[in-house]
Amino acid sequence: MNKKLFFGLFTIMILVLMLGMVMVKPVQAASINDTGIVKPGETIDDDLILGGQTVQMDGTVNGVLIAAGSTVTINGTVNGDLITAGQNVILSDTAVVTGNVFSGGQNITVNGKVEGSLFAVSPATTLGAVSSVGRNVFFGGYSLTSLSGSEIGKDLRAGVYQVILNGEVKQDVIANAGAVELTGKVGRNVELWFSDSSSNKSSSHMPESFPAAITPGLRVDPSTQISGKLIYTSPQKYDISIVPGGGIIYKTPAVAAKPKAAFGPGLVNQETGSGFKVWHAVSSLITLLLVGALAVGLFGKCFTKSVDVAQKRTLASAGVGLLAIVLAVPAFLIAALVIVFVGLLLTIVSLGGLAFPIFGLGLGTLGLAAAAFIVLVALVSKLIVSYLIGKLTLEAFKANPGGGWQKALPLLIGVVIYVILSALPFVGWVFDLVATIIGTGAVWFLLVPGKSTTNMQPELPLPIPPAN
Repeated sequence: MNKKLFFGLFTIMILVLMLGMVMVKPVQAASINDTGIVKPGETIDDDLILGGQTVQMDGTVNGVLIAAGSTVTINGTVNGDLITAGQNVILSDTAVVTGNVFSGGQNITVNGKVEGSLFAVSPATTLGAVSSVGRNVFFGGYSLTSLSGSEIGKDLRAGVYQVILNGEVKQDVIANAGAVELTGKVGRNVELWFSDSSSNKSSSHMPESFPAAITPGLRVDPSTQISGKLIYTSPQKYDISIVPGGGIIYKTPAVAAKPKAAFGPGLVNQETGSGFKVWHAVSSLITLLLVGALAVGLFGKCFTKSVDVAQKRTLASAGVGLLAIVLAVPAFLIAALVIVFVGLLLTIVSLGGLAFPIFGLGLGTLGLAAAAFIVLVALVSKLIVSYLIGKLTLEAFKANPGGGWQKALPLLIGVVIYVILSALPFVGWVFDLVATIIGTGAVWFLLVPGKSTTNMQPELPLPIPPAN
């Protein structure tokens, strides 16, 4: 993936997450500064949204600060939480944050004082030599480095490829990693989980902007101080030159026993040698018959009308169905963005009380619409075409079932034929796709009627030219 695109999407994701966290409590009003600059000596007695290509906060914010830009530098004081995202995020040695810091970006550097906790997601985060985090550090990403002189008041918890710990952690270090180097001081326990080291040699395909990868595994410098236990789970045991206060506990990863298939595709595969295809065909047959019986029984008139549309306007239904499926995802995404934008706009203009109904009703309705569309594409469209196949089959044999079989038999025959055709190797997916787009388009014409199909000649079955 293009590096700029990757970090652009990454930053958007973090910003949406952080804005969501801000929305947890009612928000009345906030100052907005799109110049990206708060000058030295300037004081903002309000929550502040600060944005620009280059963001630099040298003053004081008495409230929550949300800062986003290509480069974000915090030199001043934030008397509240700091939420920030950018390609480069820097808390200098003069920065003070009395609350928590939530940060996402390509490179995050903390040199100042954070009285709360640090939540960071990035390829590379560095805790500088004079940095101080009063509570916990939570990190997810590629590389976390704490320099000698840095201090974490409570725990360090990380999901990461590599951790280089040279500073001090007052309580526990807990990490799931591929490579760990310990040189600093830990006040309680160190608990580490390592995956197979052979699978972690991945630096060759990492972007150049990422930190250089260290060798996989665990290395503990003789100067390291661990007051509690060193517990590590790894396929490989390592030579450790120190004796922690609570000793060393080595564990090997538990190997899960491969369960014997008792039900499902695995069991069918043991018996037939083609488990997935057989299981998929059987489950499709049962599902379509059950849903089809429900559709014919409860919505018989609408269902047969959609079958009639599929027979008489086959090509038009295929075209509209294909267009609907292609445009569905962009349409739902645009609708979701509009709902989020309206909700945030109402919040910013001091109508925060209306934001939650907008989010709840809007996103809830959109979710129901998306679920209905998925059911339409995955099941209803195939049932319409299956019923049509059954109907045409009976007409070809000049069969005219009476009573309850008049509707049940076309459904049964059509579903069986459809399942067999869609299970054929190499070409089955073509039948599945054709059925999906025709059935979806037929439902569209049923909901948005255009020309009446009463006097139309069927397009299916295809006319056969007379023999010469």
